[in-house]
Amino acid sequence: MKPSNWSNFARVALSAVIALAVAAFAAGCGAGSSPTSTTRSADWNYYDNANNEAPYFGDPEIKAIVADPVYNYADAPMAPGAPDAPPTSVPPAASDSIFVRVLWGHLTYDPSDPGPKRNYSGTMTVTSGQIYILRTVAFEDNDYEITTADTNEIAWHSTIRPAYDGLLIRIDPNAATESTDLLNVEIGAYHTQIALADLASNYLSLEPTGDPNGPNDMVALVAHEISAAGSGFVFGHWRDLGADRGYGGLFRGRWESDSGDLFGHERIRYWPAAGEARGKYIGDDGVLKGRLRGSFTLDKTDSESGTYAVTWYDRAETGVLGHVDGIYVKHGDFGFGFSMGNWSAE
Repeated sequence: MKPSNWSNFARVALSAVIALAVAAFAAGCGAGSSPTSTTRSADWNYYDNANNEAPYFGDPEIKAIVADPVYNYADAPMAPGAPDAPPTSVPPAASDSIFVRVLWGHLTYDPSDPGPKRNYSGTMTVTSGQIYILRTVAFEDNDYEITTADTNEIAWHSTIRPAYDGLLIRIDPNAATESTDLLNVEIGAYHTQIALADLASNYLSLEPTGDPNGPNDMVALVAHEISAAGSGFVFGHWRDLGADRGYGGLFRGRWESDSGDLFGHERIRYWPAAGEARGKYIGDDGVLKGRLRGSFTLDKTDSESGTYAVTWYDRAETGVLGHVDGIYVKHGDFGFGFSMGNWSAE
């Protein structure tokens, strides 16, 4: 991903967070309410209704996430000068296929971290079964997929500076050995093993890369087993609205299919003092596709990262349609960050 794109985003985002923080302060402190009490600010009502919304919630940041190519997927490029071999044919998904979305690098652009470039080339292998790269995220310049001889391995070349690259992956397990099979992950200096059984069970992970040239770099990996009722990923930005004053924050971004097709947008607000989160899921046209209600947690060792979990209800909030679980992290001192997770329908 090009730092210039993130620079533009950083300027817009910083202006937006200031405006949102001012609005939250005004709403939260009006009518005698205390910013540290469990009384939610007036914008709670924004999320506590069954109204349709403007496209993108009328939110320029969500529109930017959808419109900017750096936030979207592409077919995996091959190495420059590589033989024109046909790309690996990806068969249709199976009933037990596992979808993985992984990002590595500086998950939010930090202009105070201009370099040096970090090499996050790597491989992923499954001990049994097949693994496929479906799409790339923010691959540019000299980033590319590397052809492998076996379908149980994928490989790529990736270099980043103060931004990130990533992949959308599918694993087709061997049913006979899935309960004991592993995914071996090597991304630069980062190495780990994950049981396929864990990946299939709404997996969320956020860990440092271990690269000394990128002390704030992280690997974010979320995964889930395909659901016949529907499943996919959420991806976007986290915004701090003044959690230290009891105003909490905001998650907003893409709601997409297992294969990365855009289905709509989410916007979720949370209040630390109340311990609650509430939001909406809308289609491209702004029509409400569901109301979201749940909770969030802060990582016990890092108050600027954590998880959130919400139940996806119908318009009347009387029937459960599914669930959304995600991770979030803040980098730098800008008051905004990154979020990503899984959704599944019932």
